[in-house]
Parts: sequence; C-alpha cells; structure tokens
Amino acid sequence: MKSYVAMDLETTSPDPGEAEILEVFAQDVEGRSFHRYVATEGVLEADHEAFRLTGIPFQEYEDQKVPLEEALVDLREFIGDRPLLGHNLRRYDLPILERLLKKMDLEPPPGAKIPLDTLRLAHLVFPTPPRGLSGYRLADLYAYLTGEALKDAHRAQADAEATWRVLAGLALQTPPDGVARAWRELGLTEAELFPDTPGQVKELLATPPRVEPVKYEGRPLPHPLDLGEGLLPQRRPAQEEMFKEVEAALREGAQVFLEAPTGTGKTKGYLYPVLHLGGKTWVATYTKVLQAQALDELKNVGEKGYAVRAALVKSPRDTLCPEALFELFLDAREEEDEELRAAVGLLLHYAALGGYDLEALPGYWHFSRGFREARDRVGTNPRRCRENCPFFHTCAFQRQLAHRKEAQILVTNQAYLLASFLQEEEGEGESHLVLDEAHHLEDTATEALTLVLDHEELTHRLNRLAHPQKDRGLLRDKRRLEALSEAERERAKEVVQKLLPRLREALGTYTRYLLDLIKNRGSGDSRYGLTLGLSQVWLRLEEWPRINREEQALIENLRELEEALKAIGQDPRTLLARDLAPLRDYFKGALDLLFERRRVLGLVGGEPDPNQLHLSEWDPTTGSWRHLAQPIDVSRALKERLWPRFRSVVLTSATLTVPTEQDQEGFRFLQRALGLEEAKGRRLPPSLPYEKAHLLVPRHLPEARESTLPRFQRMLHEELRVLLAKSHRSLSLFTSLRRLEEAKEALKELPHLLAGPPHPQGAGGRGQPDQGQSPGPGGGFGLPELHGGSGFPGLEAREPGADPLSLALLAPHQAHGAGL
Repeated sequence: MKSYVAMDLETTSPDPGEAEILEVFAQDVEGRSFHRYVATEGVLEADHEAFRLTGIPFQEYEDQKVPLEEALVDLREFIGDRPLLGHNLRRYDLPILERLLKKMDLEPPPGAKIPLDTLRLAHLVFPTPPRGLSGYRLADLYAYLTGEALKDAHRAQADAEATWRVLAGLALQTPPDGVARAWRELGLTEAELFPDTPGQVKELLATPPRVEPVKYEGRPLPHPLDLGEGLLPQRRPAQEEMFKEVEAALREGAQVFLEAPTGTGKTKGYLYPVLHLGGKTWVATYTKVLQAQALDELKNVGEKGYAVRAALVKSPRDTLCPEALFELFLDAREEEDEELRAAVGLLLHYAALGGYDLEALPGYWHFSRGFREARDRVGTNPRRCRENCPFFHTCAFQRQLAHRKEAQILVTNQAYLLASFLQEEEGEGESHLVLDEAHHLEDTATEALTLVLDHEELTHRLNRLAHPQKDRGLLRDKRRLEALSEAERERAKEVVQKLLPRLREALGTYTRYLLDLIKNRGSGDSRYGLTLGLSQVWLRLEEWPRINREEQALIENLRELEEALKAIGQDPRTLLARDLAPLRDYFKGALDLLFERRRVLGLVGGEPDPNQLHLSEWDPTTGSWRHLAQPIDVSRALKERLWPRFRSVVLTSATLTVPTEQDQEGFRFLQRALGLEEAKGRRLPPSLPYEKAHLLVPRHLPEARESTLPRFQRMLHEELRVLLAKSHRSLSLFTSLRRLEEAKEALKELPHLLAGPPHPQGAGGRGQPDQGQSPGPGGGFGLPELHGGSGFPGLEAREPGADPLSLALLAPHQAHGAGL
C-alpha cells in the first residue's frame, strides 16, 4: 500500500464552492499527525451552526486558530509528495483545498493528483449495500467494518483516524476473480489494494443475473374469504370489503377507485382476488419498496402450498446489457475521463455479482457525469438482441422476457407501465390492471408524456456516433462498417468528418446563448435549477436574435444528420442498423420538439399543441439545459391509449378522495383528471383508530432506495427512544422528516390545533398514564412512520407481525418545554 496521508476538513458549509476551513487534521501511515484550527474571512460567533454540527469548542477554536495561508503552507509541507486519503475526498475536501490554495497563489500538493477516496472505494467494493450496511457515510462504514460506533464524528481527527480503519476494512474484502484485474486495466487507483486474481472480463459478464421468477407449483388459491390464519391471521372488515370489490371489478370488467386507508392491508386486498381468479394481471406500484412488498407477499402465498406465477417487469433501458458493457470496457481503457472509467469498474463488479438493475445502484453514482454517460450506453436496446450474441443465454433482459411469458401476475412501476403502454410497446388487451398508490398517477403520467431534449443526453448520442477526441463510436467501428456497402461507408465517413463537427459547433454556440438567457431571466433557486417558460415574449428579448440564429443552424444540422443516418445501415440484420435504430428515434424526437417550440413562437406553419406547456431549464447537476414540453391535461391520453388496453382497472390508495359540497364522495376530481369519468368509487372504512388522534396528516413514502431504508428506520427508532419517555398519547402518520418540518411550520399559523382536551387515558388505553409519560393536555405531533403500518399499544388495529410501536408524541410547544 502506498504511503498515504489521511486528511479531513471541518468547514463552515456543505457547499464546497463556498465553504471555509475551520479545522484540518492529517495523519500519515506511521501515525504522525498535523492539526490546525483555521481563521475564516469573517468573524464567527459562538452560535454559528458549524460549531454545533462539528462539536468544535468555540473558545478552543478562538484561542488556537491561525491564518489560512499559514495553515495551508504548513499542510503542504506535511503532505509533501505523498498521495492523499480521505472520505468523500474527491467531491468535497479536495475541491475546497484546491480552491483555497489557488486563492493563496499556492500549488496543490503533488499527491492531490492521485487521491484515494474511501467513499468511492466503498461504492466500488460494495456496488449495493450488503446486509448490515445502512449507508456509505464514514460512520456507517466504520460501524459495519469494525463493529463499533464512531465516536466524535465530524471532528477532523476522529474522521481522519476512522478513515484509516475503513480503508483497512475495505482492503480486506474479496471482489470476484478478475474484477481487480479489470480495474487495473481501467487505470483505477483502487485496484492497487487488491490481489490480481485470474479472470477475463467476458467471464465476469457471463455471470448469471439474479433474475428470479416467483414460481410455485401447488393448489389454486381458495376464495380470499375462505382463507385461514396461515395467510390471514387477523380478520379486517375493510380488507374483506376490498376482496369483494376487487373480485367484482375483475369479473365484471369494471373500472373502480378503491380508497383503502392505512391499515387495510391493501396489498393482500388486491393480490388474493387476482390469484384466486387466475387472469393475467398487471400490478403497478409507485415505489420499488411496494413492488418488493407485493413480490414478497406472492412468495409467502407460494410457500404455503398454493400455485403462484409472477414476475417483476423492468424497463429495458434500466436493465444492464452485458455486450454493451463489454464494448464500453474496451473503449474506456483508453479514456481520459476517470469518472467514466470508475463507472465502468463499478458496473463490471455489479455484473459479476449478478446485478442487472441500473436503478438499484446508489445515488452517489447518479451525480457523476461519467456514470450518466456509461448508463446511457449500457442499458438494453431490445432491437440489438439476437441469438448469436455471446451473452444471449445469460442476459437479464432475455430471462425477464422468458419469465414474463409464464407469469400470471406482472409487477412493475407506474412509470414503466405508462411509458410502454402509452407508446404501444406492450400489446395487451385481455389483461387486468391493478394500480396501487394511484394518487401519484397524474404526476407519473405527466412525466411519462413529457417530451424532453436534454443537452447532456444529446451530447452522449452524438459521441455514440463518433467521439470528437477519441477514435471510437459506431461510425468509426471497423467491425460494424465492414457489413456496409461502399456508398454507406463513404456516407458514414462524411458524417464523422464534416457533419458532426458542424453540428457540435452549432450546439456549443446555441448552448452558450441559451444558458445566458435562462440564468438571467429564469426563476427558481440556482442551487436546484432555474426554469423559463416559452412564450412569444421571447421574440421581444434582446437575446432572441442570437438564439434564433443558432437554433436554426442546430435544426438544419440535425435534419441533415437524420437523413444521413437513414442512408447508413439500411440492412436491418446488421449490428450497426440495430444500434442506430434508437439513435434515429432520438434525433427525430429532438427535431419534433424543436419544431413544436417554434410553432409556439409562430415561426413555422401549423398550430401548436394547446395541451403542451413548454419550458427551458438549467440543471445544476449537469451544468446545462433541457427543453421540456409538458402535458397540461393527461386525461385524454390515458382515456384513449391506456385504459382500453385492459379488461378491468382497479385504482387504489389510502388517499384518493377530495370531498367538496358538490362531490361529497370526493372521487370526481381523479375521475376527471385520469380520464375515468364512468369509474365507480368506493371508500373503505378505516382500520386504524383515527378518531383517537388529535392531528392526522396521512402521507405516503417518497421514492425510496433500498440503501436508504435501513438508515431511515434506525433514525426513526432512535428518535422514538428519546421522545416516548416524555410524550403524551396521540397518533400522527408521517413518512419523511421534510414533511414533518413542513407540518410544523404550517401549525405555527394554526395555534388552535396545538391545544387539545385533556385525556383520561394513557397511551396504553386502560385508563392509567403509561410509566414515564405525562397525562397533561396538548395536541400530539407525529414523527416519520413507514407506510404499511406499525402496531399501537392497547389498540386492536395492527399490521400482522408488526412490532408494537407507539406514536405518542409531543406537540411542538410541549417538546420545547420538555427540553427537546
């Protein structure tokens, strides 16, 4: 192992572009250390948030701080030419250090050019978190690898010392044979930590993917009302009503809204009738968590001896193509962009472990430009699939297709359902549809029907044809070009040498002018993005003549490219034709969107679509722009292109109704919004004791990644241990801290909700206050609770198998008074 110097900075801000250093600690492999408190430009008060978050004693800081330049000179001398080690070093500590060194006219230490970041290393070693690892923070990794909690986290010395132990633990892991060798070929620093075991990349990519159908042989499932305690240990009137409603809809080919309050057990409520009747059914949920819940329930039924045939359906684009990854690996070995090489290294390890779901990879990678480019290339293109592909028989997508053909129940997400059925990629007609969390459907449909032209994606597509700096791309690949006619090869050469350079120049100039316009005139918070609506006002802006000129040039070049690609690879049997097909579709869509924008401005003939809202956005993640055409009303598209594809439709959620004086049942809003005016609506009775609560704010889980759920649950339970001892009984349902904070702010304007009547009973519900709890008056206020229900002590309504968990919590003013 190299002679690294572990370094950690404690700063005034999480933004590396503006953070100032408060404390710096560095330690080398022999245990020698360096420590300084660093003076900031402005005077910091003792109550500054940085001191609270880091735990740095204010007076100690004031007594020992030194000027920034002195600290940086001494730090450079300590580091010397040794490489740096740190956690999140590449994205946080190192950018801050380099920015401040430049400000002081100092050169970065030589070791800054070859850093080892344990955050990236951990993601490479664990492509997805193993059981027991709740996240990739330094404290999470430290606890997982050492079995001990990290003390004094967010102090520079503790974090730097912990980084050494995390590095040691990660270096002891054993990637599959051949992974470290592939990392070496990609030039990744992390490869030096692992032995060079034998194994070729093709062998890694031939690993069978973990695509498992839910398939059980057995007897047919009886009617849900006849099931015993093995599957229904607790009888719930609302769930039994749901059985009847779902069964009736399936039998009659009806469309129905079913509002099933939290605690109904709606997953069983729709799965059991579907299994009993046996017809092919799509089950579309909003989150991956709920998809997993549905599949787990189906497995549970199968393990009880009943026949079950189900499969998870993923978008091809989100399914890893091993052949495409192998080609990318060959290209990436000569790639200067280290982010792209690291992304390829991650994907190779992921594939070697049987991983294939690109959506399941941690969010860390989705902020990487290199990963986004790699992801764009390695998603499955179904038109490229062929039996002579070297990975055909171990391909995740092919296995998914095989499982789908045998399945009765197809579990997917709303986004895929809408994207595929609205584009008529799915040829259903006799299937049923159950749509869970249906209150999200309007937003999901809006996203699915939105047309997007993204600058970064457009650049990736152009680079896929031919990279401007590298000798790679579809139109430069000799193997693909050999299958073309002489005329086609000449046309391809012309595209590479003349057309693409012209197009890139037009795109670059257009981008420069457009970004200036959005940044100067757009609305929003620049930390999260800026938006500018398109209207004829643009024609009167002083920036418009330049943008108009460059947009015309961009359109002309894209049209020429579209025509050129039609003349190249015309034989659909060739690999090039298969690879070019989605690119042709993409460029056509880009042109359609640009022409529609010009119709809105009255610059080309034809009437613009009155149902589209056109926007231009600046995205701080990519640092560039995108154009969007969002549908204003999705009901017509759903009514004409989605609902007719199914024999019956059941839409369910805990919150579907919006009661008004004119519509006391409350279903009319969604009936109109979703194009289901004739659908029947039914509100099932509540299963949880809502009448015992002071304040009810039912919400649902935001999109959650599996990697974040354990940490979320742990955080919840830690908070409850602190709060329950001082809390008064009430029931409030939340699913995220952000929503909790929003509700707190809202209650400041509604003080009458904060004072409730005194309660004669404690949280145990037996007339006596619980031990350690105050029976005093006051409205209760809830913390995050995972959707799906937990038990409530002393109350009969409880999810089967759930641990009893009280949500008896204090109102804000009570919490403050109790020192919380």
